[in-house]
Amino acid sequence: MLTADKMTEELQDVFTKLKTGKIKAKEATEMINATGKMISIQKTQLGYQIARGEKPEMQFFSASSANNEPKK
Repeated sequence: MLTADKMTEELQDVFTKLKTGKIKAKEATEMINATGKMISIQKTQLGYQIARGEKPEMQFFSASSANNEPKK
């Protein structure tokens, strides 16, 4: 799973590649669109857990999940 920090790094890489011409605008748009959908899913999950009165513990927001390891 990508964390928010890792996703930010990857989006910065997409932007750099777009500026340097290494990828086309259509490809960058598709990558950014997919990223937005992943963020939307996380926001929905977070809202649901908060509405249920739960304390969310989501890997997406955790730097320790960068290696796909659950928080301990």
